[in-house]
Amino acid sequence: MLKHLHIKDIPGILTLQWIEGAAETLETLTIYDLPNLQTLPECLITMTRLKRLDIVGCHQLLNLPSDIHLLADLEYLVINECPELCRKCDPQSGEYWPMIAHIKTVLIGEPRGQDEE
Repeated sequence: MLKHLHIKDIPGILTLQWIEGAAETLETLTIYDLPNLQTLPECLITMTRLKRLDIVGCHQLLNLPSDIHLLADLEYLVINECPELCRKCDPQSGEYWPMIAHIKTVLIGEPRGQDEE
């Protein structure tokens, strides 16, 4: 039974559809430095036990699943170094903020500037 999955530094990954088999048991999902990842898997919204989701360094990732608000057990969300996604999740003006505002702890970082890379 897979409870914690950390995916890090795999430049060739474009999708995570293959994690669907763990949708019913996953409690922690960390997606770190997948520069070519373009979409999160649709099965993400069926991860009813997911408590923590970290998305860091996924520069091509532009969207969250539209039904992310259905993840009632999600308590901790981190999004950092994902320029467009950080902008969309900004607590002040982001279009996704209403979908994630219910999460107990939300940490939206600043996109890494070109001079820092």
